Amino acid sequence: MMKYTAAALACLTLPAIAAEPVHLQYKFDADAPTYFEMVQDMDQSQNVQGQNINTSSVITSMLKTELIEANDDGSILIATTNEHAKLEINAPGMNMSYDSTLASDKSKLSNPTIASMAGMVGLQVQLLIAPDGTILDVPNVDAIQASIDAMTDPAVKAGASPFADEAAIKAMNEMNFKLLPAEAVEVGDEWHREFVVPFAFG
Repeated sequence: MMKYTAAALACLTLPAIAAEPVHLQYKFDADAPTYFEMVQDMDQSQNVQGQNINTSSVITSMLKTELIEANDDGSILIATTNEHAKLEINAPGMNMSYDSTLASDKSKLSNPTIASMAGMVGLQVQLLIAPDGTILDVPNVDAIQASIDAMTDPAVKAGASPFADEAAIKAMNEMNFKLLPAEAVEVGDEWHREFVVPFAFG
């Protein structure tokens, strides 16, 4: 198990007339894909033998999301594909970077962390989502496993393998879809979420 604490700031661009609090919601268009850029900026501090070790990492994912079905009970079925991934880690003796769009970065795939990032690119995940953000099902989990099994690069295949774990897929995506606050917010408001994830990703 891993515990994640997510803090978000409502830095919204609103019309001048939008002085009232607003409810933040995900919206998907049946006629066109929706694109999200997800940036995870993390700082970690550890004390090792009396010495503070600070690590910073930034993971950027460009996600294409398509609405497959909207159900009468309010649940929706979407398909999300990670089209582009970037990684930057800075730590004493362990600086690394990766950009899936750069052909030159293919030489970095022997690094397990980078191989995991590369393995996410191109994978489509289908999610059946309840109105409250709960992930009810991952209908194409077998297809995800088949896509990973078909990968020819051993390092990328090994890095991608954990992404076929259904429990981890559900937990990680619930973390995203339950991040938004239930109450209305104004520009500058903060809110905090804490998530416990059965993490298969190491």
